[in-house]
Amino acid sequence: MWSLSCLFSIGPFLTDNYGPVGLRLLNEANRVYDKGNSCWIRVRFPDDPTVRDSAGIAWRYVQFYIPLWIIILYNLYVYIRVINFLRTNMPDLNSERLKYYPLVMAASWLVPSLLVAFGSDKQLKVFDYMDRISIGTFGFLNAVVYGFTPVVRAELRRKFCTARIVDAEMDTEVSNFSRLDDNE
Repeated sequence: MWSLSCLFSIGPFLTDNYGPVGLRLLNEANRVYDKGNSCWIRVRFPDDPTVRDSAGIAWRYVQFYIPLWIIILYNLYVYIRVINFLRTNMPDLNSERLKYYPLVMAASWLVPSLLVAFGSDKQLKVFDYMDRISIGTFGFLNAVVYGFTPVVRAELRRKFCTARIVDAEMDTEVSNFSRLDDNE
């Protein structure tokens, strides 16, 4: 693993593609420049930031985006197999929520992948913010999918809604949940 990481890190170093990356802004002459707040593989030339560096784009894809999409597709394949297995062998179990995990991962990384491949030379803050927001939503959306179970919804209702209505729902949902544990 470490040898592969070392090998991957040498390539962009040899082609001088490491450097500051961050928000792409326009200066007074309407020229794009990087306001580097992090260090990664550059996709623009430092001396002329209006020109996209195809070597940097290739390195980003080889080292990050291609392995990422291979992992996303593999996760999708595994989730489909698990869902089909659960439907056939445990029809009482609700496995519908599982299909959302690979979709959340794909949706979160789609915008950054497309921006690197097809980003314009006049890329402004709006695209950078879309990039960062879509990556940042990955954890939030996973938490929503993971935590939005009937038991969690009932607990939220119990905390924030009237207790008289929730108690009947809570008993039903908890008993369904405990029935699931008894079947295992």
